[in-house]
Amino acid sequence: MKITRRDLFRIALAGSVFPAGSALAAALEKTSRAPQTPPPSGAGSVVLTLLHTNDPHGRIYLPGQAQGLTRLATLVRQVRKEMPHVLLLDAGDLIHGTPEEKAFDGKPMIAAMNALQYDAATAGNHEFDFGQRITRQAIALAQFPVLSANVLDEKTGLPWGGLKPYIIREVQGAKVAIFGLTTPDTVKIQFPRTLQGIRFADPIETARALVPQLRQRADMVIFLSHLGYNPDRALAEAVEGIDIILGGHTHTRLEEQVWVNDTLIMQTGAHGKALGRADILMERGSDGRAVLHINGREGKWWGHDGVAAPLGKTYPAGPLLDATTEVRHDAAVLASYAPFRDAINRREAEVLTTSPAPLTAEGSRERQTALGTLLAQAVQRKFKVDVALIPSGAIARGLPAGAIRVEDAMNTIGGYTRQHIVTARVAGWQLRSLHERNTSNRREMQVSGLTEDGGALLVNGQPLRDEAKYSVAGAAYIIQDHLLGREGVEILGDHPEAPTTREALVELLRGHAPLTNSIPEQSSRGV
Repeated sequence: MKITRRDLFRIALAGSVFPAGSALAAALEKTSRAPQTPPPSGAGSVVLTLLHTNDPHGRIYLPGQAQGLTRLATLVRQVRKEMPHVLLLDAGDLIHGTPEEKAFDGKPMIAAMNALQYDAATAGNHEFDFGQRITRQAIALAQFPVLSANVLDEKTGLPWGGLKPYIIREVQGAKVAIFGLTTPDTVKIQFPRTLQGIRFADPIETARALVPQLRQRADMVIFLSHLGYNPDRALAEAVEGIDIILGGHTHTRLEEQVWVNDTLIMQTGAHGKALGRADILMERGSDGRAVLHINGREGKWWGHDGVAAPLGKTYPAGPLLDATTEVRHDAAVLASYAPFRDAINRREAEVLTTSPAPLTAEGSRERQTALGTLLAQAVQRKFKVDVALIPSGAIARGLPAGAIRVEDAMNTIGGYTRQHIVTARVAGWQLRSLHERNTSNRREMQVSGLTEDGGALLVNGQPLRDEAKYSVAGAAYIIQDHLLGREGVEILGDHPEAPTTREALVELLRGHAPLTNSIPEQSSRGV
């Protein structure tokens, strides 16, 4: 997809969308949230519309597909024209999932969200995929607050990296508190070095401490969650005082409102396929107490089946607005993204080498394959190690016959999390054990440098010695799953910005001889 300069708009670098206000007003009494049929709005009432996304994973512009932020942006702008007060929020996993996000350190999604003027987002676990420098940079570039109350600096106990635990927005005299939490499973998902110095506090304990404070300072409390659907339900059961949970992480598409006690839980799915919407009418009684009417509670949708419609507006009878192919792409968001996509298109078009026959990804989980060998050789040569390991399950596509471009090489590997290459020093007996696990059942790894000949294990043609030390390289998660913390294993290099298998393969193939002649299929005895 080529976007011409004629299509581009300059990215507007607006100031903060959160103006610095005066000190917070005196504490209000706890807001009543009992369900009521909403009357038409009158003097002193406020209608607030919440629009939300979650888990976009870098999906901005997907021509011909019913998804992407460029389509959702058109829906957002339409609602902004129709409604007096709109907040646009996201529940995390922003800078991940596409070649552009990886190549440009998450900047494409942040630029697109800036162009659409998001009001806040929560940090997801994948915000940490590319290393802390890139995470901090993304938070700094965002022209909206990035929230998480439970991602803390280990030394100070304060919010880490420029994250904010919460914000309070004032909407026509009504105060709206928005706080965020990030799944503590992040520590299981990331390689340890990636999270060095960061602590993920317990979400329920954090919310129990924070929500009562927010209720004293605001008329409405919104939880922007990257915990997942079931944890959201558990937190709503355990913590009183949350009006609405806008969730993410589990990619759950909630096509109907879910209520747990007095808390509404919403989630849109993932990848920019739908925009979530919640409309709230807030009234304040003579005693100063706020009463919230949330559209759709108990199946009562404003303007439908005889239910009154505040402001005389038209409201949807459901929580999701789908990004159909009939929804046009927003020009401003597309303009913010186009330079990154055009740069990737130019890079991916480069021809690296040729192959008279395809190298298929099929069979990688059963045996050593030519493609698996090629990938492992690329890592072995790039990092100058004795043995390289490629997780068989990461091999997503084969290489075609004919010209092989950068795009083809990059697409051989799927996923982005823990894909940076980690190097280690390993005892020979550990390699022997690894070989036995790899050949006893399904083939978990494709290997270069370690082979079997007549029952004898060889490292680059020499007999493996159990007492010797060997250097090994592999994707972070294969090292983490099979070697990290094991006896006889020493980590040599684990920088989160280290090259990945993709980059190693591109480097190996650039100017390489036709592949089939150079990379023969190994026998079933190969490791």
